[in-house]
Amino acid sequence: AHLASRSIIVDGEHPVAGPFSYVGTPVVIDGQPFSVARPAPEMGQHTDEVLGELGLDPARIAELKRLRVS
Repeated sequence: AHLASRSIIVDGEHPVAGPFSYVGTPVVIDGQPFSVARPAPEMGQHTDEVLGELGLDPARIAELKRLRVS
């Protein structure tokens, strides 16, 4: 109850996963309320971006998907 009252543990609603509790903010500053800027990403949501940043070209990423590697 104490952690929830300090917004350290927060109840929320993910657009896909539904209701859940998560860590809000480990640092509490009086007068600065915590809010969720955006929900957590879905599994694999940013895989293409990460692989691209690691240097893989779109054709290689597509091949890995076809092989069910990523």
